[in-house]
Amino acid sequence: MELYCANESQNRTSELCVVFDMKAGFWLNVTVTEFEVHLLINDAQLYSVEITKDIVGMKDREYQRVL
Repeated sequence: MELYCANESQNRTSELCVVFDMKAGFWLNVTVTEFEVHLLINDAQLYSVEITKDIVGMKDREYQRVL
């Protein structure tokens, strides 16, 4: 998951600030009709989360609240 931030008061446009590398498992149903794909996620489990890019200092904070 990539988290982008912007600060209008400093005229900063949206930029990449934190990247979460996640290992997860999903149970889902997929339906394809007339070139449209419909996904229904029944269950999801996160096995591990690691911050791989950190521009704003999230490594020392409780990033579980972000997820």
